[in-house]
Amino acid sequence: MRICRVALSYPTTNLPSAGLVGYYLCKHIKEPSIYITVNRNDGNLLPPTPNFAIQLIDVPLEQSSHSLNHSIHKSKQNIFQRLYIYFKIILTLRSIRFLLSSIPKIIFFKPDIICCHANVSLYHGLFFYLFYRTKFVVHIHAMSDAIAISNLSILRCLVNRASRIYCISDAVMNKLKYTISSNKLRLTSTGVDPNVFYNLNTKRKKQIIQVGQLMWYKGHNYILKAMPDILLKHPDYKLIIVGKGRLKKEISEYIKNNKLTSSVKMIPFLSHDELRVLYNESMLLVMPSLFEGLPKVLLEAFSCGLPAVITKSCNANNISDGRAMVVDKESSKALSKAVCDMLDNQLRWEKFSINCLNIIETHDWQKISKSIHKDYRELL
Repeated sequence: MRICRVALSYPTTNLPSAGLVGYYLCKHIKEPSIYITVNRNDGNLLPPTPNFAIQLIDVPLEQSSHSLNHSIHKSKQNIFQRLYIYFKIILTLRSIRFLLSSIPKIIFFKPDIICCHANVSLYHGLFFYLFYRTKFVVHIHAMSDAIAISNLSILRCLVNRASRIYCISDAVMNKLKYTISSNKLRLTSTGVDPNVFYNLNTKRKKQIIQVGQLMWYKGHNYILKAMPDILLKHPDYKLIIVGKGRLKKEISEYIKNNKLTSSVKMIPFLSHDELRVLYNESMLLVMPSLFEGLPKVLLEAFSCGLPAVITKSCNANNISDGRAMVVDKESSKALSKAVCDMLDNQLRWEKFSINCLNIIETHDWQKISKSIHKDYRELL
């Protein structure tokens, strides 16, 4: 079996969490593979294993504009709103440029299966399905991709051509099951590498952390609005925000304007080794997200013994019991109360921390990759 993976990102020293699903599937599925991705010039690439090679495509692939992003994820769109979205997508020509630059490299490799790891890569799968009869599968590891597929008929048409659609969580599968052939849907998961994220048994500091891109759906504004109430009860605590993105300026200005500069620190990126230390020296992870698939950050934190406060929209019900407190989204009051409840109850915190370490039993990347590899073989 020869596998071609197409993804927008590949893990680097500056962005170690980008493209991790494709990276670990390449690493643990010991079949000849090629990883097609965009050259972002953002740090050194994580080294590949001998069974796979990386092909970087030099193509200007910009992120969707803020307004387009909001439009795609808006429910109950009318015909004019949908036409606007299609018009904006066509103007960018994002997928076409990426596809045309990739075709010669994929033809030379002669894959048996193409694995699409982002909606933008669906055109790769469709092209080789139509002209080379190559099977293709879709890995959906973000709720945002599932929402876009549900809202846009052109994406639904492309996805329905795939032989398999691997959904990262029950919530993602439930979002798609009414518009995608149910016999093609498979429930998988994201994973964690126990050789990278583990408990260091170090002394923890008075700090809570949020890790993720500075994007609107990550809900940074809700934890920032919750900080004054948290600081009333725990004035010695700090919030550390790790990530980069288009909201950096907006978040920085909010921190300054609301006199939170001494209590909130922003860090643009950390390596995996630095993240492991941060998880181990912190008291809580907070995830005020408006929607997620199944956050890999949550699994990384759990494997380091770090409990969390998350929203219901993180879609982590099957792993959060006894490890995290779950609150409604878009509620700073609920966030501040849950954070304070966790910090005030040392016995519960210790119990949650012990439970967190068991996550590796079910979410080791090796086990997840083995299951997906078996399904690839059955498909072919």
